[in-house]
This record gives sequence, C-alpha cells and structure tokens, in this order.
Amino acid sequence: MKARINSQTPTFSKSIVGILCLTIMLLSSSLIHSQTEYPDTPVGKRLKEVVELINKSDTTEIKQYAKENFGTDFLNALTIKQHVEMTQRIHSNFPDLVLHTIESSSDYELNGVLLSTSTNNLLTVKIFTEEKEPYKISRMGFRPAGTYTPPANDK
Repeated sequence: MKARINSQTPTFSKSIVGILCLTIMLLSSSLIHSQTEYPDTPVGKRLKEVVELINKSDTTEIKQYAKENFGTDFLNALTIKQHVEMTQRIHSNFPDLVLHTIESSSDYELNGVLLSTSTNNLLTVKIFTEEKEPYKISRMGFRPAGTYTPPANDK
C-alpha cells in the first residue's frame, strides 16, 4: 500500500507544478499585453508627450512640439500646417486618449493601442524615435482599430 501511494505522489506533484507554471505564464503574458503604463524608454516618453499633445489640441503647442521633437525627415514629410491638422483631426475623432495596451516595445519603437475614454474608440499607434539623444520622433502613424467593449465586470 505504501509503495502505491509513493508511486502516485510524483505524478500528482508534476501535475500541480505544471498547472502552476502554466498559470504563471498566462498571467505574465496577460500583464504584458494589458500594460497601461508608458514604458520608461525614449519612445515611451515620446508617446506620452504625443498623447498629451493630442488631448490638448493646442495649435501653438503642436507647431512648437513638431519643430522641436520631430526628426528632420518626419518633420519635412508634411507641412507644419498638415501636422497640426492631423493632430487636431485625431483629437476630434478620438478625444481623451489614454494608453490602452502595448503590443510590442523596445527603446526606440513602440506598437500600441490608445483608447478614447469619451467614445470607447480604439486607435493603433506605431512610433519610432531616433537612437540618439534627444530621441526625436522619426516616424509615427495612427489607424482606427474599432470600438472597445469592456468586460462585463468593468462596466
């Protein structure tokens, strides 16, 4: 009888360990994909500034920010007026933006999703910075991504 219990114990322990490992992996994966903090990286700091700029939608601030913080090629891809209009259009369609999720991120590149807390509309963002100080924005793009439906327990 004693031998039988001992022979089952390792299988039971392996099952518990396996379940615990799977749970930890799923939780850590979930945390990575639902991160709402801006990364403490050059691109994370730039994204936070851009979201604040879009939310304010102040013409003078947008012009100044673009001139000081956009890389030369990105700045010259559009006129200052077009940069301002694009930023204000995003603000009109996606007011009160917050960072919803980060799909992938490195020091100089970030793919994420922004959420308009006023409309529940989602907006994907891809932003790249130069790899040397002052880490100017070298590319940036936005794309509508549907509507966020909160889980039943978040309503």
